[in-house]
Amino acid sequence: MRLFVLAVASLVACSTAAPPPPPAPIEPACLRPQVRLAQTAGVEAPLLANLVTPPAKDPLTPCLVAARTNATGLMARLLDRLAQPPVARRLDDPVSYVELETVERACTMLPEVLAAATTRRDACSPYRKVAPEEPLVILDLAEAATVMARAIARAGDRPRALALLLDAATALDDLARGNVSLAVAYPAATGRRLIAGQLQVVGGDVPIALIDALVAAEPPLASYLDVPCTTERTCLDAIGKRDDPALVKRVRNLAGAIGAMAELRAVLAIGATCPAIETLPVHPLVEIVASETGLTVQTPAWVFSAATPVVRYVVACKR
Repeated sequence: MRLFVLAVASLVACSTAAPPPPPAPIEPACLRPQVRLAQTAGVEAPLLANLVTPPAKDPLTPCLVAARTNATGLMARLLDRLAQPPVARRLDDPVSYVELETVERACTMLPEVLAAATTRRDACSPYRKVAPEEPLVILDLAEAATVMARAIARAGDRPRALALLLDAATALDDLARGNVSLAVAYPAATGRRLIAGQLQVVGGDVPIALIDALVAAEPPLASYLDVPCTTERTCLDAIGKRDDPALVKRVRNLAGAIGAMAELRAVLAIGATCPAIETLPVHPLVEIVASETGLTVQTPAWVFSAATPVVRYVVACKR
């Protein structure tokens, strides 16, 4: 009888217990489209801040330290800067991996860490109010992810290498999402451009749908300045700071860095067709002039208040 009474009491207690509170609504500025994994709000995932400033004794710390130690010339190892434009080096190019074994050994956990960190959809940056002490660590993260993805691809696992780059690009977006300062936005956009240039070399035939998802998830230029604008010129007009040379330079550098995924998407979509001569808008900051011989990816003249468009690179048509 006593056991029966206890069981009934337990059932009553369970039935009358208050239901769990509903999850807090996601701020619109923090909600991003799904990129690769099934992202859900409120799941237990590593804080984005831990990707830049890991806790003491966190296994990610040696990875970032190794990337920073090898930072001198690291970008040149990953990109062939003699090419016009600079392009990702071939996977078998020794320059891209010789003497980088320390980064590879220190960053073996990076694919799992980035996959876990990007499962959230309420993905606003932890640096909305204050920048990290060393914002360039964000670029170290992008470079470490690129080194690891190339190593994984050389070992024959291209799908895992591609997944790592997609998660890294998503993490960089999340670190810059939600009206962060330019000190955070620029290294994130630069890292994203590095990753965009590696996708085809590392991942092979990248599905355009994945690139579309990355384009949709990229924070717009206006979100970094908290003003309604789309271009460098309209943003500077909106914030009324054209007389600040340092700010003008930083906004222009940022405007030149973002839009990399949109460029890649356009090149993948129309690069094999060699359409008749026409100008194709790709992104508020990017356009492609397509001719019978190739694709010229350029920044429209009005973005930098220039007399002529700024050519970024030319892609020969495939025959």
